[in-house]
Amino acid sequence: MKRRVVIFFAASLLSVNGSHIEETTFQEEHILTSSSLIASSNSCVITPVHGILDRSNPSRSIENINREISELSCYDEISGHSYFFRDSIKHEIRDLYESLKSDEQMLLKLHSSSFTRDMNYIDSLENIEMERRKRRSKDSTRSRQLDTSSQEEIRNVLIVRVSSQDASPTFGPYKLSKSIFASTKSMRSGLLDCSGGKVDLQPAQSQNIDDGVIEITVDMSTKDVLWKQVQNAAIDQLKAQDVHVADYHHTLLVLPDNTNFQDAAAYAFTDQPIAVFRDTTVQYQLVLLHELGHNLGFHHSGYQEQGYGDNTCLMGSANVPWTKYIHMCYNAAKSYYSNWYHLKIDLSPIDLGLAWNGELVGLDDYVNQRIQKDGQQVLMKVSGEGEKDLFVMFNRAKGITKHTRYPDRVTIVQQEHEFAASTLMGELKSRESYRTSNWGNTGYDLVIQDCGHKRAKDDGADYAKIRVYLSNTHENIDCRKGIRFDLDTANGDQVDLIDSEVDVSEGDDEESSSCIEKDSNRFFFKQKEDGKIHGRHCKWLRKKMIKNLEGAKEVCSRSDGNPDGYLLASEACCTTCASITSI
Repeated sequence: MKRRVVIFFAASLLSVNGSHIEETTFQEEHILTSSSLIASSNSCVITPVHGILDRSNPSRSIENINREISELSCYDEISGHSYFFRDSIKHEIRDLYESLKSDEQMLLKLHSSSFTRDMNYIDSLENIEMERRKRRSKDSTRSRQLDTSSQEEIRNVLIVRVSSQDASPTFGPYKLSKSIFASTKSMRSGLLDCSGGKVDLQPAQSQNIDDGVIEITVDMSTKDVLWKQVQNAAIDQLKAQDVHVADYHHTLLVLPDNTNFQDAAAYAFTDQPIAVFRDTTVQYQLVLLHELGHNLGFHHSGYQEQGYGDNTCLMGSANVPWTKYIHMCYNAAKSYYSNWYHLKIDLSPIDLGLAWNGELVGLDDYVNQRIQKDGQQVLMKVSGEGEKDLFVMFNRAKGITKHTRYPDRVTIVQQEHEFAASTLMGELKSRESYRTSNWGNTGYDLVIQDCGHKRAKDDGADYAKIRVYLSNTHENIDCRKGIRFDLDTANGDQVDLIDSEVDVSEGDDEESSSCIEKDSNRFFFKQKEDGKIHGRHCKWLRKKMIKNLEGAKEVCSRSDGNPDGYLLASEACCTTCASITSI
């Protein structure tokens, strides 16, 4: 039974008349059925569509294998129809799109005057109304808020086998279904692995759909016809059969090999449900998971000038051989925004001497629940005023990520916001560092150090020891010695302290001590004795200092409310201590 629902959008619109943009308002009414709109809304959202270069056929000569295939489309979220822009207005559309904030989308309300030759291309922006709207948080597109529970999100997938007057896809329905839903070497198995079982793909179920596959024939030749035109014809044919792409989380169109894919193996619409594949390229797990990543909102992962150059990530992998299956996942930025991993930490270093010391574990140990130590993390985001965020992970080549490039290194990628492309900035071997100057306009260098790796015994998690801090020198701190702080005590003597953390326990008579940071109830200190590091309480520290340094009653520092592992170097001492002078 169909249910009539009326939705009104009250929005601020931009009416384009030539180059003049006026602000106006409107109300728009949509009529919905219980599962989808009956017809096109006559509006669409400007949406990037990305392709991955086709490397399945070595006989095809493709110039510049690392070049990026991307363009802007206008996607009708109701009908699934997509419109593309003529060359004459592409520059203007690009400027409009790039003016959006990361949490905004641009909605176009279309008129018949927008199309002069066919319904696949928008020829003119004259009289088109534009709305800047907040990007919708769609639970049908993202697996949000599933990261702290064992709950599994089920997403249905429709596979459309598209034949034409002169060609059909090579694979039949059975093999297409197996490529997507098999328990191994499929899109489903790859997503289950990378998400730690949080997201599962299941076949769409309805009349004329068998194991998630529906077969249709478009009334046209596909020989040398652009994929986007065949896609729209297929969407129209589905509607004629009362099948609506808005009913499904993902719709995968498999087109005949004679379709013109412009050197690409497949295309996908960012943060939208449709992906389009060229014939047999649907058999490659890397291609499937790359296009699925676009549907989930992921942009490409690059390195230097190569748009696909990050070979640690499924959204890059320009130089990773195509095989039927691959054990890889997404890089630190994509993984952070996926919300599949709850062990992640945000850092915003602003003070000289603020240091984070911790351990990062790999994805495979996380999803297989091997983490046994408190405080270990999987992902790290480092932010600074005016800076593009940095994302850090331990790129352990093991299990679900055993085919990754730069194996067993600490990888650092830069990404401006959730839907932006990322760039691989560093891949650190043990004892190596990444450094960038004037972080967040502080005048200090940001340093990310890989302080060594440890292979776990038994069923524990392998990890990399990481240190993040700001520095006013060009020399890195020796990981083996820790960060050393020179404190001037009240009587003029100096004491060297090595950073770390110490719990303040009840019953130790520490509650009244001025060494305690009252909000966090933590004291950060390690004493090095006989080449070993020992954690101590404030009581021990006071006694030690009084005994060894006449007149020095307390030497202390406070956490300033930061998470475990921080030591604040500026204004961090009790009244009987001078400020920390250097690191």
